[in-house]
Parts: sequence; C-alpha cells; structure tokens
Amino acid sequence: MTTLPLNPLNDPNPIVTVQVSTVLGPVPNGYQQMGALVSHGGTSIANQDCSMLSELSDLDSLLIQPDTIASISWTSNVVTVTTTNAHNLSIGTSTDILISGCVPAGYNGDYTCTITGTHAFTYPLNSNPGAETTLGTYQRMSAIELYAMAYTFFGQRRGQSVYVLELGENTAANAIAALQTWLENNPLSFYGYLCPRYFDTSLVAVTSLLAEYQNNEAMTYFWITTTIGSYTQYSRTQKCAILGVEAPTVSKSGTEFTLAAAFFWGIQFKATTVTRVAPMCYKYLYGVTTYPVRNNGPLLIALKANKVNYVRTGAEGGIFNNMIYPGVTADGNDYFNWWWTIDWVQITVNQNLSNAIINGSNNPLAPLYYDQDGINQLLAVNAQTMTSAGEFGMVNGPVVQTELTPSKLTEAIATGTFTGKCDCNAVPFIDYSIINPGDYATGEYDGLSILFIPARGFVHVLVSIVASQLVTV
Repeated sequence: MTTLPLNPLNDPNPIVTVQVSTVLGPVPNGYQQMGALVSHGGTSIANQDCSMLSELSDLDSLLIQPDTIASISWTSNVVTVTTTNAHNLSIGTSTDILISGCVPAGYNGDYTCTITGTHAFTYPLNSNPGAETTLGTYQRMSAIELYAMAYTFFGQRRGQSVYVLELGENTAANAIAALQTWLENNPLSFYGYLCPRYFDTSLVAVTSLLAEYQNNEAMTYFWITTTIGSYTQYSRTQKCAILGVEAPTVSKSGTEFTLAAAFFWGIQFKATTVTRVAPMCYKYLYGVTTYPVRNNGPLLIALKANKVNYVRTGAEGGIFNNMIYPGVTADGNDYFNWWWTIDWVQITVNQNLSNAIINGSNNPLAPLYYDQDGINQLLAVNAQTMTSAGEFGMVNGPVVQTELTPSKLTEAIATGTFTGKCDCNAVPFIDYSIINPGDYATGEYDGLSILFIPARGFVHVLVSIVASQLVTV
C-alpha cells in the first residue's frame, strides 16, 4: 500500500472549517451580433436548419454548384432543358434558374423555370435561338443570390461570422411562412435576418411576418431589399424592417447584394467605451454600387421620405467612400441610435438584474433580501447599467437615481425634473407594499423604471449666411 504524505487539512477533527461561495459576473450577451443569411434552396443544408460561416470560403461546401446541361431545344415559345444529373428539384414547382455558356447565346439568361422531370425543366422564350451547338450549365438563382449575400457581407471587414438559414426551394409566400415557423420554433436565435430579394414580391406574406415583431420588446429585424415599384407598399410604422433599394445596374446574377453591406455593420458592432455607438446614417459601405443621382432627384427625396435606404457617396464632404443613407428602420428611426440602443438597454438591464438576484441567493455573507436595502441594490444595478450605456455613447445626459412613488414620478416627469437626464427610479419598499399588498408574499417587485433619451447623430444641418456691404453691420 502506498503511504501518502499527511495533509493537515484532512484531519477528521478540524479546528477551522472553510465554506466557499462564489459571486459570478455576467458573460456579455452576444445576441445583437447574431445574424442569418436566409437561403431558399441555395444550399445542401437541411430545411429549417442553419450553418455558421466565419469566412466566404466556408460557403463553398454548402452551396449548390452549377451543373451541366445534356440538351437544350426550343419549340413553340418554350425551351426544354435536359440535365446530365438529377437536379433534385420538386416536379411541378417553379424556380429561378440561370442558364449560361450555351451557344447560341439566346438560350442564356435568368428564367423562371417549371420543373417537369427529375432531369428536365422548361422556360418560356418568345424567339427561337436556333439549334444548340455548345451546351452550357445551369444553376439555381437562389445559390447565386446567397453567394452574393456572403460575398458582399465578407467584403466589409474580417472577424464577423454569420449563419446561413436554409428554408428550402419554394414560392416567396411559402418561404416567408417557413421563416415564420423557424422563428416560432427558435425565438431570439438571430437578431437580424437578411432576406432574399423575392420576399419583396409577396407583400401580403411579408407584411404579416413584420406585424408579429412590431412590439417594443421584440428584438428581431428583417433586412429586406425592395424595389422602386414596391417600396411605397410598406407601412411607415414597421420598426422591425430595414428596407433598401439597389442601384438599377446591380445584376441579380452578379456578386453584389447591396443590403448585405449594411447588414454586416448592423450585426458586427459591439458597444464599448472605446467603440461607442455611432449612427447608422453615413456608415461606410464597401463593394456596393451607389444609386445614381443624375435625373433621380425627386426619387431620392421620396426614398428618404418613405424611410427607404440607398447607397450614396460622401462627395459633399469631400469623401468619396460609399455609405448608407439615411440608415433607418422603416419607422424612420436611426438603426443604431434608437432600436439597437433600446434593445441593448433591455438586454443588459435584464442580464445585470438577473445576475444580481442570482448572486444574492448564493452569497451567504450578503444575501439579497426583498426589503429597502435590496431594492436599493437593484436600483444601483440599473444606475450602473445606464452609466455604462452613457459611456458607450447611448444616453443623452447624466444618470440620476430617484426613489419616488408612482404619483411623485409622474409629477416629476410632467414638471420637467428629468429634462436632459436619465432617471433610474425605484418605488420605496413600504410605499410599494402598500400599493401592491400581495406582491411581497410571492417575491414580486415591479417598482423599477428607467427614463432615458437615446443619443443620436446629425442627419441634416442648416447654416444661415448673410453677406453685407455695410462694414458696421
């Protein structure tokens, strides 16, 4: 038998017993940095499933690749394509497919095709291109669009991951319904969803989707590419939508998906004392096309009035970078300086208060009790949270703590006591218990409140200039 050295701490009759408790700080919540590129059949990922991309090359093994055409012919304004391999598309459905590399070139292009067999599909074409002499390839437009999303997204900066959420090849209305199902089954999985362009073609379905996330506590956002013909159909109260139009020269079969650039900045930002919250308006974008100004003055004014984003340059300030303008959600608020800030506050207040309450139940040296001292501790947590928010560039004015009854708080607000300030209030223990006599028995306390003014940036400035010939004016 091995003889172990004597450890004094193993004495069966110890002089001192040490009991250990821990107080743990909260891990930063990364929900606002979670985003998904929504695919409708562009990948091999199972429907209603997702996969993370940390760089563009991560998409290669997931993306549906181009495949070869075995034959292509035209008869009575209909082109029939036979594929070399099974295309794995559902017979009887319609989907957008890009034909390329064929000779005559009249066969090439982006078409809405009807799936007629496991190796065949058709599409309408009014003129006969002639007999084929060179066979090309076909690829699902959903795969091309997803690649453009990722290409533009990762073209902004390194270091931000994003997920691909696969909803399957489907009509726009059914794909939107599939997204609703995903959201119901996986609430608060992603802060932002970059939607396919064809979501904009089913306004009834997309409006129904947006209506579910209009409440102030909803923290889910949909980045939707709209068109000059449809942008006026959206409500100006849709806080959960970020609408954007692309320049007319942006090709659906190219590598640019304009809104993906702004989407990147929308989910990559983390507020700190060094990287403070700045407006979304005028945020630099890379690898995207500006909307042409010439002959579009009234249109661009209308886009701003209807809370629709587009890409412009900073030429007016001597800066020729492309940037997003006006950087708003569909209700007209700057993305970062309003809803993003409000969401950060509700996420962080929730986390910090929960942390204090949990630690208070696990710290026998200083347990958290439901009394005036306990309420004061929770009030201090809120005040510290809002002080941090101010240091991160989210709060306009200093933070103050008050202990007012509901009527006194209402009076203070009405008389302007908190003008230019952020107020953290807690209804005193006795006053609250008198007003809500049943809450103490259940441990319920609903007396905390925060009133703050989100900080924001400038969008437009007017300067008055007077030139005078009078020296003494």
